[in-house]
Amino acid sequence: MSNSKNARRSERHTATFGIDVADYANPKKKTAAVVTNISEGGFCFESDHKIEVGASLTFHLKVPLIVQGGVVYSQANGKKFRYGVRFHNVRLEGEQTFAKPRTMVRKELLNLPPR
Repeated sequence: MSNSKNARRSERHTATFGIDVADYANPKKKTAAVVTNISEGGFCFESDHKIEVGASLTFHLKVPLIVQGGVVYSQANGKKFRYGVRFHNVRLEGEQTFAKPRTMVRKELLNLPPR
């Protein structure tokens, strides 16, 4: 169910870009989804698949970042499901180690307009 409290710590930015979503335990089995907004601490995405709140996933963004994060809320949106994700770790593609999101995810890096 959706979390009705609006406890956001960072400004959201409207976004529309594709991602591949995989479970930590099975990273090769991916499903496609679309990010609808992003902030320093997380993002919201839409998918045709049901995912449980609390799921630990790996997100391959179709930008040069790879993100690890957890699902913190879900909401039915017509025939799709909408999920809020809190970032755990982020790395640029081609790099081996992950970093905390604040060091890597910036509005300028992703070139996203404010929402």
